Amino acid sequence: MSCLEIQASDSDFAIIRIALRLRAINRSLHISLLLLHLGVFVVIFIWTIDKFVNPEHASGIFEKFYGLDGFGVWPMWAACIALFLMRHRDHYTLGGARHPA
Repeated sequence: MSCLEIQASDSDFAIIRIALRLRAINRSLHISLLLLHLGVFVVIFIWTIDKFVNPEHASGIFEKFYGLDGFGVWPMWAACIALFLMRHRDHYTLGGARHPA
């Protein structure tokens, strides 16, 4: 036997088969996650367009599922805007430690 010849046992071939199978599973997982993300994007995008094109529909959803009429949404918007404006005044989490006041 020369130094270039390699002896392979059945366990080596089994490991190679397992590695190839895991690679195929990993590829199919990537494709399915990509399709899942694209599907969620399409749903959220169409829902956002619907909120701008037909605002009465969005207010009807808020009234039916959240019990909020058209005026009940404004406090939620105000809270979101206030939190956005105060994002640099965070002193209670580790993220705020990087931004000294």
